[in-house]
Amino acid sequence: MKINLTKKQYVELLETSYLARFMIEAYQLDNGERYAETDQHLLSHAQDFGYKAEEDSDLNQRFINDETAEPLHRLIGEYNDCVFWEELVLRLASRDLARKLGQEALESLSPEEYESRLEPLMEAYRREFEDNGLQNLTAGINL
Repeated sequence: MKINLTKKQYVELLETSYLARFMIEAYQLDNGERYAETDQHLLSHAQDFGYKAEEDSDLNQRFINDETAEPLHRLIGEYNDCVFWEELVLRLASRDLARKLGQEALESLSPEEYESRLEPLMEAYRREFEDNGLQNLTAGINL
């Protein structure tokens, strides 16, 4: 099978592949080996598209260049920041709802009831973190 791509589409495919591998490999959930061959195959066509890939002859591998990687790392940073705050809000609100209702009552809620009770707590945490960041957040750690 042959797929025709413009240079723009080729670079976007490289970027998408890079972002996917970064996510997969970031926390060593998977070493990404099953995708490495595909990445190397994509990058082996870089010259055909006028794209300057970085090459490491010692590893016998190609990589996207820094010009392509830099904005992707900014995007990854923004994504991580959003995920951090949303996960923190969700987990704290879920914890508080479980404490307030008890586990048995919590499990008896329909998904709609659960969401309607959780959302005000989440909104309160969002406002708190937007106003104060982590300043008022404490944990039971004695320093």
